[in-house]
Amino acid sequence: DLKKASSMYGFIVRNCRNFKNLNCIRLLYVSYVRSILEYASIIWSPCYDIHKYAIERIQNKCLRYLNYRETGIYDLNVPKTELMRKYNLQSLEKRRSISAVVCLYKIINNELDDANLLAQINFNIPVYRTRNPPTFYLNNIRTNNCSNAPLNVMCKIANDLQENLDLFNVTLKPLKDILQEIL
Repeated sequence: DLKKASSMYGFIVRNCRNFKNLNCIRLLYVSYVRSILEYASIIWSPCYDIHKYAIERIQNKCLRYLNYRETGIYDLNVPKTELMRKYNLQSLEKRRSISAVVCLYKIINNELDDANLLAQINFNIPVYRTRNPPTFYLNNIRTNNCSNAPLNVMCKIANDLQENLDLFNVTLKPLKDILQEIL
C-alpha cells in the first residue's frame, strides 16, 4: 500500500534527524518501507508504468534523502542509478523480477509443493528444431488481466532470460547471484 509506505517513510525521516550513521536510516527504510512495497509482489506486481513509477518514487525519495544527509545538498540531478549503487539498493522492479523467477524455480523444482501451480505451467515442446526455443509456452491472451497474471509474468521473464539461465540445472543460491547480474 503506497500510502502506508509513504507514511512510514515520513515517520523515519521525522524521527531520524539526529542519526549520524546513514546505514541505520538505510536499514530502517529496507525494514519498514521496502518490506511494505514488496509485500506479496509476486501476486500484485504492477504492469503499467504509471504504477511502477509510483512505487519507485518512494524509494527515490529515500535515496535523495540519504544523499542529502551525506552531502548537505538536496540535488535532484544526481542519477538514480548512481544513488542506488552508492547506497547498495536495487530498483524495486528488478527485485520483483528476481522474486518472480525464484518463485517459478521453486515451483518447477518442487521446493514449493503445489501440484495445482505446477499443472498450470505449460512447457514448450518444439515441433521443429530451433536454436533457442522458449522453455515455457504462453497462450495467446487477449486481455491485460490474463497476460499479466502471476504465472504468465513469471514464464515471460524466464523465457526472456533463458539464454543466460537454466532453471533446471542450478541451485537456489547461484540462481539468485545469476539473476543479480543479468537483470
